[in-house]
Amino acid sequence: MFKAIAKMKRDGQLRRNISDYLFHLRPALGSVYGKEEAYTPEQIMKVIKTGDFNVEDACYALAIWCSSDVFAAYHKEVGHECSFWELRETVAKLFFRGNVSFNNSDIERVKKTMGIEPRKETSVVGSASEA
Repeated sequence: MFKAIAKMKRDGQLRRNISDYLFHLRPALGSVYGKEEAYTPEQIMKVIKTGDFNVEDACYALAIWCSSDVFAAYHKEVGHECSFWELRETVAKLFFRGNVSFNNSDIERVKKTMGIEPRKETSVVGSASEA
């Protein structure tokens, strides 16, 4: 029973983290690096670590905001075994009816449909000139 409760708690935290990465990380990235279609793993990790984001599930943020090639190269370099498509599948099942090819337009549509408001204050250390 305790394992089931722990799993439900963990699933809820994962969903919250993914939601933050989907709907609040891009504005934070944009404030530092400008509005882009994709960002580098280093940019994403810097904003996660210096902003108000949970680093625990950061691989999901990388799968959302990096290309698959950049994601794979980064994970090979750091020695992590993560599957880009498995992570995107999890995100897709939660927010995009299973569409693993979701893009920025899909994210904005879901954000609007769900009535997600921008964070009042997302403090991110750094600026584009420091990056």
